[in-house]
Amino acid sequence: MTTAMFTAHVNRFADEPLDGLLDAWVHRTALPALPVQAVPARPAQPPTNAESA
Repeated sequence: MTTAMFTAHVNRFADEPLDGLLDAWVHRTALPALPVQAVPARPAQPPTNAESA
């Protein structure tokens, strides 16, 4: 599969244009910067039934 085939396939099923995303992740040599946002902390272990009651 070529890059052109991959991008055509992805664009065929996308709900919106992915040119910017594909340009950043497929065509450039360096990875794009990921946006950093606050993410709420969550417990390392899921609560047990007793804790969630």
